[in-house]
Amino acid sequence: MNRDDFVRHNQPTWDQVEDLLDRLDEGRRVEHELAEFPALYRRCCHHLALARQRDYDAEVEGRLHQIALRGYRHLYRRRSGGLRKVLRFLGADFPRLVRRHARTFWLATVLFYGPALAMGWMVLEQPDAVYSLLELEQVAQFEEMYRDPPQDERDASIDFGMFGFYIYNNVGIALRTFAAGILLAIGTIVILTFNGLYLGAVFAHLTNEGIADHLLTFVITHGAFELTAIVLAGVGGLRLGAAVVSPGRRRRVDALRSAAPEALSIALGSAFLLLLAAFLEAFWSSASWASPDTKVAVGSAAWIAVYAYLGLGGRRGS
Repeated sequence: MNRDDFVRHNQPTWDQVEDLLDRLDEGRRVEHELAEFPALYRRCCHHLALARQRDYDAEVEGRLHQIALRGYRHLYRRRSGGLRKVLRFLGADFPRLVRRHARTFWLATVLFYGPALAMGWMVLEQPDAVYSLLELEQVAQFEEMYRDPPQDERDASIDFGMFGFYIYNNVGIALRTFAAGILLAIGTIVILTFNGLYLGAVFAHLTNEGIADHLLTFVITHGAFELTAIVLAGVGGLRLGAAVVSPGRRRRVDALRSAAPEALSIALGSAFLLLLAAFLEAFWSSASWASPDTKVAVGSAAWIAVYAYLGLGGRRGS
């Protein structure tokens, strides 16, 4: 194929791509055409390779070279845009959203930690009270798990397996806490309260047994992310419940539809914290090479970091 036939045959494709790139440069919406843009771009890159191989004149090669450069910039920008949105959400939008619903956050915090403290005090005062919540076999299992600190390093494959299990387990709890809010918020309140009671009972019983320090050094780091994430999932659930209970002048379904995006965003942010928690629980919390004092120090820093993130994240430029 000579130069003129090559240009005549492929000119419509080049014109189409250049027109699309012009509109992208101007910021005009072209969403309906973007699906075919990668294929058109690859075709133009192939034409550029053919033009160079066949030694066509500089005009043809220069035009195709410009198309390739402009197309690459837009493709790269669009592909990286999703990552930028995620980073912006996690770094700024999510903590701002939590602060916007600060009252609900503190309500969920009380619903979770309040029962934990109450149950803990009760079990410390009356040790047999633990059996009002836990079965005898569960109590024995916790005693066996935390009787001694970790002694041996686990195989890496086990760590990865536990990482997957922790994600499945923790995200499941958070999703139930969030989704149960649609039941007039009662489901979310029950789940937060029950998990708080459970936490308080276990800690207090192990304190009575003199082995709570082993549990503390295990959970203190990942717990900063995991427990906060459960509270945040509760925030999302309570927001859904509030829309159902008190829709104002709107229909309940309209109020729920209005509250859902922010509630879901909070739940997604909590899922990110749960992912971090699962990673730490699998690869750090069970590590025997780190001393208890080191784990307590790192865990304390983790709690400070989580609340500093929620309290200060996204304030610059907001």
